[in-house]
Amino acid sequence: MCVYKRPGNFLEFLHTFGVFMPCVAGDPEAVWRMAYEFCEDCAKQKICYVEARYSPHILANDSPKPYYSPITGSFGARNVVETISDAFKKGSYDFGITAKSILCCLLDNPEWSLEVYQLCEEFRNQGVVAIDLASGEPSSNADANTSCHLEAFRKAHQTGIHRTMHAGEVGDSNSVDLAVNLFYAERIGHGYHVLDDLKLYRELCEKGIHFEVCPNSSVLTGACPEAATNLSLHPAKRFSDDDTNFSINSDDPLPCDTNLTKEFEFAKEMGISEDKLITCIFNAAEASFTSPVEKNSLIDKLEQVYGKQSTSCPYI
Repeated sequence: MCVYKRPGNFLEFLHTFGVFMPCVAGDPEAVWRMAYEFCEDCAKQKICYVEARYSPHILANDSPKPYYSPITGSFGARNVVETISDAFKKGSYDFGITAKSILCCLLDNPEWSLEVYQLCEEFRNQGVVAIDLASGEPSSNADANTSCHLEAFRKAHQTGIHRTMHAGEVGDSNSVDLAVNLFYAERIGHGYHVLDDLKLYRELCEKGIHFEVCPNSSVLTGACPEAATNLSLHPAKRFSDDDTNFSINSDDPLPCDTNLTKEFEFAKEMGISEDKLITCIFNAAEASFTSPVEKNSLIDKLEQVYGKQSTSCPYI
């Protein structure tokens, strides 16, 4: 099953990757083509700037037991980043967009995290803009294995590499607290359960922490079970009502059978107004991890389409 169609749970959702990833993992040509065609798909969605997340290690084949690749070889994590960076450069030029990379550490594979940081450092001038922690969330009882994750994020903070982290999706509000206050996260992937701790929620709103909301996947993974029967109860509606700094994102297009257009339609069904959704677009640009020059250019492009945004929003 490649497409996850019914609300379920997070672990079931992750199993879909084991279906389609072996088709590309470990194959340099397939990885390059996937990244290049990703740029084409973004252009068709009228996206002018995108930051794509991926784990270099799960697309590699150079370990004794590759994560997804059906064969072993010499296509390592560094080769993956080099290949995708090249494809993004070509795809950006050919399709008139800007595609950047966010490299993911994986919670259950702390042995990879320092290499992920090193790859962020090496390729920071070739389109890699941030480090992430995915496939799970930090917890208050995290064992010593998290030390590698922490060291990677501390080094990223010290060297000016941007940080985002999956937290508050299927974990509790404490994972969001740890992401911001221990791992130096500037953006939170999902973050819905921050609403379980309103004091923390207010603190992060005051700090301007950005929440990357993915409407469709949040229902499919069981992250927001109340929204499965009543979309107006989705945390994103609360974010919208509170003028929280958040954006609308597509998460995993293949297993969710989605794209950004569908996600915005989904957000409208939650009761989020078109004006608020436009604000989300500007929030995303403002919270992007690109350079100040590119960010200003991006915002200028958006203003040509949507007009200048009101200064009443504290994040723009």
